[in-house]
Amino acid sequence: MRVLFVSGIDGFCHRYQVLHRTAQLAALGAATTVRHFADPRLPGEVAAHDLLFLYRVPETVRVRAALDLAADLGTPRIAALDDLIFIDDPDCLPRLDALTAAERDEWREGVRRYRATIERCDAFVAPTEPLVAAADGLGWRAYLHRNAVAPAELELGRRARDAAGVRRGDPVLGYFSGTPTHDEDFASIARALRDVLRAHPRVRLRVVGPLQLPAELEPFTDRIERGALVEWHELPAAIAATDVCLAPLATSARGSARRRARTSRAATRSGCARVSCRRSSTTSAAACSVERRVCPRPPQARRSTSNVGRARRSSPTRVRPSPPRLPTWSHRRSPAAPRSCSGCASPGTGCCASTCT
Repeated sequence: MRVLFVSGIDGFCHRYQVLHRTAQLAALGAATTVRHFADPRLPGEVAAHDLLFLYRVPETVRVRAALDLAADLGTPRIAALDDLIFIDDPDCLPRLDALTAAERDEWREGVRRYRATIERCDAFVAPTEPLVAAADGLGWRAYLHRNAVAPAELELGRRARDAAGVRRGDPVLGYFSGTPTHDEDFASIARALRDVLRAHPRVRLRVVGPLQLPAELEPFTDRIERGALVEWHELPAAIAATDVCLAPLATSARGSARRRARTSRAATRSGCARVSCRRSSTTSAAACSVERRVCPRPPQARRSTSNVGRARRSSPTRVRPSPPRLPTWSHRRSPAAPRSCSGCASPGTGCCASTCT
């Protein structure tokens, strides 16, 4: 089996949606090639592969040519997206209010181009049930394939947990944002965080990455630490240095579609507890519950986070059932097993195929 992956994005999404899948296939003995969607080699490589897999790829002349050639050759074409950005509806997209009219139009044009690519494919793959249901509702053949955590990430999480040991001092809540599109998600728990910070003067909030702080938290700026975006291999240690990793998602269609994918990544990367938050229908605050499911901290560390979780005694608390354990793949490495590199999927440069050096 020879699979040609076409990636429309760089960074962490490319790593866990493309490189992780190539590692899974390599463990099963398949050969893979990874190309950026603007790579001029793309149309010429379709014939040398048995399957075409496109992740987050917008429609272009070159992409259409590759898809048409695959159709002529009888090569299956699979599209994948981990967000609802193929539906032009405000509830399915990030907040665009802060953008200019021209920027909003550009965003929606991107939505149209993503959808055009998917509609030319034979099947659609998504990591959560709501995404699959949305695609199925559009008449696409949609399949569920959950995001997985690479052995390297699990090892980084184990090391971070062991190195962190038992945290002492003031309880620290951590929020880690990878892109500037999570303001609405974080705002959904702003009132609950305000109540926790007000009721517990020793609790601190640590925000790493791009985020616009809600007005509700302005009175507590002296207890809010800000940090710059960190590299993915530094993230487990950063999370493990907190007592609770916050992973809120707004209760929009987009939030529901991404929920399991995001919270699972946050939990498996470190040894800290996790707070799962959702907007309550009966109160203006968010109902929060501490979940320690993947890498539980020692009992001494749990006590401080449990106190934080009980700060909202008056709010209805819902403990959500544990999701199925995410699949992992064999630690057996193949010469074709990929490694991230700075040149992977960089616009205009293509990619160094399955072996990223």
